[in-house]
Amino acid sequence: MRKTKRYKLEAFSTLKQFNLKPIFAHFGMSKKIHWRDYIVFTPQELTGIVANPEGKFVHLYQFGSIVFTNFSYHESMDFIKYIDKITPKTISINPKIESEEYTFIVDSGIDETEASDESIIVSEHKPHSLDIVGGILAKSVAMDRIEMDVDRLLNECEEILEKLKIGNFKISSKKLFRLSAEILELKFSTVSSIRLLDKPDITWDKESLDTIYIELEGKFELITRYDNLSTKHETLLEIINVFTSLTQNKHGVRLEWVIIILIALEVVLMFHH
Repeated sequence: MRKTKRYKLEAFSTLKQFNLKPIFAHFGMSKKIHWRDYIVFTPQELTGIVANPEGKFVHLYQFGSIVFTNFSYHESMDFIKYIDKITPKTISINPKIESEEYTFIVDSGIDETEASDESIIVSEHKPHSLDIVGGILAKSVAMDRIEMDVDRLLNECEEILEKLKIGNFKISSKKLFRLSAEILELKFSTVSSIRLLDKPDITWDKESLDTIYIELEGKFELITRYDNLSTKHETLLEIINVFTSLTQNKHGVRLEWVIIILIALEVVLMFHH
């Protein structure tokens, strides 16, 4: 008999990264955190948090993404409120980043994995399949946040360039340091925190999981988006280097004028005496 089961996943991006340790300790989870950067809440852990936990899962990622499986919107918000009481920092959904939905379908009547923009269909639900799908969704909404922040920094630099065109170059070293730090932090988050180019270890041993990962990585264009971000990061750093050089030259010219004025004053005083 042909059997079909559907899992609806929805991913949200929060304003900040998570500290998973207090959450991990609160639930007394004896297993290690998967891949060192996310926690999976099974129906057993969700008992008492949501009314009907059967068939529901939550993936919580330290880089600030939450993926809910078979949750209603209100159940998702209730879970966030519950977790917010455990963590030292407030957990808030980023209102500027739209959530992303995807459906994982298990259909015993198909032979090969089929992926589209809205869903992926597999013949068998093997362990960690939802982990793979949730991980891709989590990376995608995290990328949305980083893309938004990079565009904001590009806009800031564009405003400085517009002033520079009319000869008005007034930017403090403090602001340059802040821009540089933000750019480097975003670049670090893309590579280290989100580990965008890293495949989960379980995909190396399980061909079916590797197939799911490759299919979804292509559908969500993670590599292409990473390349675009890398180009923008490098462009931003080049712009900041130019701004820094101009600022240093400007300070150098000022210093030279101060020295000239001091020498002139010394000569005037000498003649006066």
